[in-house]
Amino acid sequence: MNLKPFRVLTVEDDKSFATSLRQSLESLRQTVECVVSVYERLARARQGDFDVVLADLKLPGPGGLELLGGLKIIGQLRASKPHLPVILMKEMAGERV
Repeated sequence: MNLKPFRVLTVEDDKSFATSLRQSLESLRQTVECVVSVYERLARARQGDFDVVLADLKLPGPGGLELLGGLKIIGQLRASKPHLPVILMKEMAGERV
């Protein structure tokens, strides 16, 4: 069975991890777009036609690092894309889960 690839938006401020994540997903034939900018992330998620969003739990915001940045993304996306799945990633002892 040939399934259509998912369109994945990754929201990750660590550029090396974002690159690694993109390469891993693309090796599985997924279509991936990465954003790191505070201003770009919500705009792309709202405007794009994505199947899923992968977001870092800790993201930089206007006032510095926000512990629950990914949760803010979920809250703000619900108004425009209530059924868009968002998966939060958390770093544990140097690894993301």
